[in-house]
Amino acid sequence: MVLNSDATVVTAYRTLHRERTYAQERASVRSRVAAPRRRGQAWFQAMQRSFPFEITIGVARQFAQNEFQVEKLTRDNTDQIMSRLGNRLREVQTLLNGAQRGELSVRDSAGIQWLLTLEEGQQPTVRSLRREQSNASQ
Repeated sequence: MVLNSDATVVTAYRTLHRERTYAQERASVRSRVAAPRRRGQAWFQAMQRSFPFEITIGVARQFAQNEFQVEKLTRDNTDQIMSRLGNRLREVQTLLNGAQRGELSVRDSAGIQWLLTLEEGQQPTVRSLRREQSNASQ
């Protein structure tokens, strides 16, 4: 929005939502163009399509930190990380025993606790994970 020198009159209006006028914006009329929901980088989204669950890049980072002690998930280090993550997720899928919906917590053979949400008609979603502490480190 561009105002005159006294800031009393709107002299121009620019927006990323070009389908709305200034009056519509001011009246809080919703955009007719929906922005896509971002859930991570495009390369990450492409890699996770083979997974049996939907995961966020945050969960993938947690996995990378737990399993590989890396702080940042990048295109350069993802092949090995995503391969192991995919294997773990396929194991978790077999442990679900046909559960249909709800919040579930599943522990895999490596001692990782997976928190999942299952909703009818939707792909299961991994909400978070954590590695259980072994008795030797306590």
